Amino acid sequence: MDACHALIRVRVPDRPGALGLVASRIGALKSDIIGISVLDRSDGSAIDELAVVIPDADLIPAMVREIAEVDGATVESVEIVDGIAEPRFDVLERAIALSRSGSRAELATELTRHVQELLRPEWCVTTGPQIHAALGTIGTAANATLSLPVLGWTVSIGRASALTATEHGLATRYCELADEVGQRLSALTRTD
Repeated sequence: MDACHALIRVRVPDRPGALGLVASRIGALKSDIIGISVLDRSDGSAIDELAVVIPDADLIPAMVREIAEVDGATVESVEIVDGIAEPRFDVLERAIALSRSGSRAELATELTRHVQELLRPEWCVTTGPQIHAALGTIGTAANATLSLPVLGWTVSIGRASALTATEHGLATRYCELADEVGQRLSALTRTD
């Protein structure tokens, strides 16, 4: 029996106590919530991503059933992950990695990797003049296409579920940062 880490995305009614009821159900299975991210709030419901340490992966089906017992709550996805990063450090480390890119190709690869890690889509592709970086297998239609106007790049993201407003905002900010880094790389290249 080995503990595992999971990211559980739940939709709950946007009312006081609803998430607490979900947390109680998770705790009843001797699992520990170590992080919560509110991904979206609209139309009377919230989508939250819960970082959970579960004593045994075999408990996941029972946990999904327990959460479904909360009035109005549904589990949208469960993803077992190697570990759960501290979100404040994680954001800074991604920004530092983008800023340390030594070429446009490296920047495109880093950007694609970071968007993939943030949103966990089935696929992510960054394209532009002499640039192509891809992760995943393209199968679903693109949920979002983001532009980097300075570099002339496009980041396309595809997954089964739509991006929330928060996820779209995060990906947009990473693209803005990459565009800024790319502009500085171009300036350095011209002066060398």
